[in-house]
Amino acid sequence: MFTLSTAALYPYGLNRIFAIAQEAGFKGVELMIRSEGDTAYLDSWDIVYLSDLEEKYEIKIVSLHVPFVFEKDQSSFNGIISLSEKLKTDHIIIHAPRADQNAYAEWLKNMLAQNRPLMVERGILVENVHKKTGIADPIFDKAEDFRNFPGVCLDTAHALRSGLDPLLFLKELDNIKQLHFSAWDGRDDHLSVLADKEKFSAILAFKPIRHVCLELCPKAFKNIADQREIIETLRATIDFVEQNKV
Repeated sequence: MFTLSTAALYPYGLNRIFAIAQEAGFKGVELMIRSEGDTAYLDSWDIVYLSDLEEKYEIKIVSLHVPFVFEKDQSSFNGIISLSEKLKTDHIIIHAPRADQNAYAEWLKNMLAQNRPLMVERGILVENVHKKTGIADPIFDKAEDFRNFPGVCLDTAHALRSGLDPLLFLKELDNIKQLHFSAWDGRDDHLSVLADKEKFSAILAFKPIRHVCLELCPKAFKNIADQREIIETLRATIDFVEQNKV
């Protein structure tokens, strides 16, 4: 299934994001769970509201992305598991730790050792994070570092930003369950893939990946305030993916 990350349209409320996704032609979304104080914080945790959105717009919440504060504080984990169970999502996306995130790295190590069956059951996928000047490098970087995880989410923009070829991840790993699909232009990431169709058609056609999530940022659109332009871009991206995905 090709889904849209709600983070792609973050300036909008969840109801408008679902409406835009529906009009563009998406049947599923990845829900970015928001941290306390963020826009849509309460909405992103409200099972009744989220279920109503699914029913109203006929769009399934296929996966959950943990809030950005999760690497600092994993106290929301049980709540995320509960939300995943109630929504019947396929995946929960967590980031790989960086070298300065010792407590989070230990948490993930313990999760692998003690709760591997839960990771499999709830589809907890570890996503590669990018190298960035001024921030500690990821502990897990190259494809071989991800072999021990039950499931992986390959973020194409993060790989490209780190100078890594996403095709090498796809070639070397059998545990990639989802793609976060977006581009890196040498300055910004999570941009539209339509500017480099040759590269991204090769990624889509390399081997079957059941779940592909379009994880953009507002900069991916010419004008984030222009809903018509957003919908046209999203429709063009859906067409591109459908034409190239094996």
